Amino acid sequence: MNTTNVIMNSSALRFAEIGDPNIARRQSIENQASFSSVLSRAQTRSDKVNQTPEQKAREAAEQLVATALVQPVLKQLRETNNAAEPFKPNSAERSFGQMMDTQLSQRIVGSKSWALVDRVAQTLMKRGAATSKAAIPANPFIAPADEGGAV
Repeated sequence: MNTTNVIMNSSALRFAEIGDPNIARRQSIENQASFSSVLSRAQTRSDKVNQTPEQKAREAAEQLVATALVQPVLKQLRETNNAAEPFKPNSAERSFGQMMDTQLSQRIVGSKSWALVDRVAQTLMKRGAATSKAAIPANPFIAPADEGGAV
């Protein structure tokens, strides 16, 4: 009987809130904030085109370290949680735990003081420079310009 009263009261509260202009205004502000965050993410994607090779290497290194090292550690920590009943992870935490691990690992690795990320970025830069300096194999079906076009 008590749960029925709680459900009735919460439903009545929601129905009363429908016509409340303050709630509509708050939802509008939340929608605008959400829209602006989407726009800012789109802006950062277009900024990636203008990145230097160092910035691209740093970003790739951050993604690699976050995915290959930090996320598995966070996943293992979450799975070995043996907390007592009130502190035990609920169904939402179990469902969205992977997403939380992804965001947290990107935040952790995004700091400027990760030596591993710096080292991976340096290695990527060295390999990228070595690859760009390597001779591109000639196409046997196209004659070099100095031979007059004869094959």
